Amino acid sequence: TDIVLVYVNGKLQELGKKLKKDCALHFVTTGETIGNLTYRRGVSFLLVKAVYDTIGHDKIEQVRIHFSVDKGYYCTIKGDQKLDQEQKENLQYKRRRIMDYNKTINLPKTDFPMRAGLPKREPEMLRYWEQLDLYNELLKKNEGKPRFSLHDGPPFSNGGLHMGHALNKSLKDFITRSYAMRGYYTPYIPGWDNHGMPIESAIIKQNKLNHKAMPVSAFRSACHEFAQHYIDVQMEGFKRLGVVADWEHPYKTMNPSFEAEEVKVFGEMYKKGYIYKGEYKGKYCTPCESFWTESQLIDGKCPECGREVTEAKEEAYFFKMSPFADRIEKLLTETDYLQPKTRAVELVNNFIKPGLEDLCVSRTSFKWGIPVTFDEKHIVYVWIDALSNYISALGYKNEKFDEFDKYWPADVHMVAKDIMRFHAIIWPAMLMALADRRTSRCR
Repeated sequence: TDIVLVYVNGKLQELGKKLKKDCALHFVTTGETIGNLTYRRGVSFLLVKAVYDTIGHDKIEQVRIHFSVDKGYYCTIKGDQKLDQEQKENLQYKRRRIMDYNKTINLPKTDFPMRAGLPKREPEMLRYWEQLDLYNELLKKNEGKPRFSLHDGPPFSNGGLHMGHALNKSLKDFITRSYAMRGYYTPYIPGWDNHGMPIESAIIKQNKLNHKAMPVSAFRSACHEFAQHYIDVQMEGFKRLGVVADWEHPYKTMNPSFEAEEVKVFGEMYKKGYIYKGEYKGKYCTPCESFWTESQLIDGKCPECGREVTEAKEEAYFFKMSPFADRIEKLLTETDYLQPKTRAVELVNNFIKPGLEDLCVSRTSFKWGIPVTFDEKHIVYVWIDALSNYISALGYKNEKFDEFDKYWPADVHMVAKDIMRFHAIIWPAMLMALADRRTSRCR
């Protein structure tokens, strides 16, 4: 015969047959020994002790402790008889002596639940922020006060979020919101890098496109849809992380208005003589149609497909870096442009002192990107595309939209160490070529 005793809301109740539904079984292995079994102290221990003392050790084969949210603590008793009335009354008496330990703790009385319940509560909180329009409310609150702006380096829109995305955006959100709480006007505009080989490789692999058999226009349309899909995916992920930003007006390198400004930036540097045509040499993977540097290879092979690579060359445009070497070295060593300072010393020793090499700024081996207007078989290198967006997103040399003087330069430009060279050497060189020395601090 199975007898079930339940301790619910301060009452020990007999429920008849053993209950198995919605019960989390607890085998207790520490505490005080009763008979052949060991039980922990607390409600469960006292409950079982009361059962043993009332029924007797010789009449009980097994006692198990259970707990469920709706039933509380209860035990199942396996024995050779049911309780008589005297035993039930005895248990009721001993139950009253079991202390409710929750009442012995001096807890504050609050309107919010003690348990976080974040899987349920956090989405509700985020929806409330969205309904409240928290980002614009923060801007209104501090309008007219000193500005703090942080440059948001755009991630590639070629896949879902990973830990690097989460860490990067969360840190930027912490910084921006901390300044908002200190009374600063804090515009924060997120963006995405949509062009180049990372997008091409991803769509060819995931969608199994035969891009060689497709018209260029159709392939570019497919890349555009692919990039937009992952913008939407990543944006929802960032919102779910609680990042507060101007999600209604992100900047994207594939926006036609931005592409037009990037063409102007490239053309301006070309007219000034800082961009010239040459030959790009490197390790080439024929199946992937991609050039790779030595550092990108894995065991000397293509990092994408694992096949052998060969020495190859292609026609390309280059950006002259050497005219800016001395000025960039002073920027890194004599100002607080780049922090921590150890990174500045590292860049100077590794790239500037050995001789600053010119940068390849166009490729003919892929199609998804901005064509060079005066030589359309060339596509603008993705880093020129992405870096110039920091100013084209603000309306640099844009006749229809111009907030450049309002928001430039940024107070802080936060970047990861593996792309430090692009932001702390190539980016200031581009600004110097454009004759704009108002560079952001880079951290």
